[in-house]
Amino acid sequence: MEHAGEASLNALDESARTFGTVRLRLSTPPAFTPSLDEILAPLRAAYREARVVLYPTVGASFVGGFPGDADRFVVAVERARAASEAAGGNLIVMDCAEPAIRERLDVFGAPPGSFPIMRRLKERFDPDRRLNPGRFVGGL
Repeated sequence: MEHAGEASLNALDESARTFGTVRLRLSTPPAFTPSLDEILAPLRAAYREARVVLYPTVGASFVGGFPGDADRFVVAVERARAASEAAGGNLIVMDCAEPAIRERLDVFGAPPGSFPIMRRLKERFDPDRRLNPGRFVGGL
């Protein structure tokens, strides 16, 4: 049985993951939990309206909303991605319905250290590159 507090927490979580035209997921090692001053505040300020949910125990944050100025938004996402990657994490663009922004953002960011293995698997099991060519990290 779900309690009223639990239901509202679940609703908040779902709204942050599904709200707006651009949704992001930031992941960092739990010890780094992104500071509001360093990453999330500038990123949130680049949205006209945004919702954020943090899971500090697992190092995950979700941000969804309606971006403001496209240039300012892209810069904020690139800075947030750089900070999360420097900490050993990543930032993924989960959904972007804004063409002016989508064409300027890399969905996945820098390929992980396991990328050579991923490439070899792709070459082995899809040598003709028929399965979603170029639609995964690093253009796989």
